[in-house]
Amino acid sequence: MVGGYMRKKTGSSRLLLNFLHEVQNQSPEKYLKHEDLLKVSKATGIPLWRLYSTASFYSMFSLKPRKKHIVRICSSLACYLEGSEKYINIFKNPECYDKYTIEESSCLGLCAQAPSAMVDEIPVSLRDVEGILRNPEKIKKGFLKQGSENFKSFNPVIMKNIQEINPESIEDYIKIGGYEGFKKAVKMLPENVIDIIKNSELKGRGGAGFPTGLKWET
Repeated sequence: MVGGYMRKKTGSSRLLLNFLHEVQNQSPEKYLKHEDLLKVSKATGIPLWRLYSTASFYSMFSLKPRKKHIVRICSSLACYLEGSEKYINIFKNPECYDKYTIEESSCLGLCAQAPSAMVDEIPVSLRDVEGILRNPEKIKKGFLKQGSENFKSFNPVIMKNIQEINPESIEDYIKIGGYEGFKKAVKMLPENVIDIIKNSELKGRGGAGFPTGLKWET
């Protein structure tokens, strides 16, 4: 369970969440076993108590076995106002629980398409979840009936080297082209930089996906 990348980063507690996700994703039962946490602690130097406190704090982690498919239903204010509570009651059905672990979750960052949910880490409209539960073969990467233009499958760009380099080494970052964009930007006029950001169609990290270029301009 403990990968080579984890062994190379002994003592790097900044990557604690990455380590926990790596281990949980490899578990057939989608949870963090005690013996696996012991291995993580030994490999990284992170105290076992800290691994447990982190895993028990974040709802995306589980310390108990879960079923093959995991449905997270957002119960934050935006989704509540759009009727998420009635959907939660619908899914309190033994038939659903046979194949799925169904969990209430805090904000999933999908406020613009509330009420929202995630099925096996795939963002979906909560209105579609009942149909997905009846037809599990529809669960596949990139499946969305609503808002699919905003959540297509993609290859990471900024984070593509996250498990290939030492995140605490500026030399490693420079070797893969780090700061090249910054070098170009400081030689340009501010308005030209903003135009490039606008044309890139980058979106902010808020749930509504507000255009980054417009944020910078205002």
